[in-house]
Amino acid sequence: MEDNIKKFKMVTFGGEFGYQPEYFDEGTSPHWLKYGGREGSTMDNRWFWDNHVMTLKVGECVETAFQTITRIE
Repeated sequence: MEDNIKKFKMVTFGGEFGYQPEYFDEGTSPHWLKYGGREGSTMDNRWFWDNHVMTLKVGECVETAFQTITRIE
């Protein structure tokens, strides 16, 4: 049975400094990515999560200033 939950890998730029990829799904995403900032404020990340991350197809990625987020499932 397929669960249809989107899964992602996030790689922080500067991997040479020991950063490890982070894996998460829709329900376990980092708080700053899904909810970061006060709703409606200029720091509200919901637009990025809803309009960019959640629209990725498997294999596609989006870059932030510090990470690359790739949909893996």
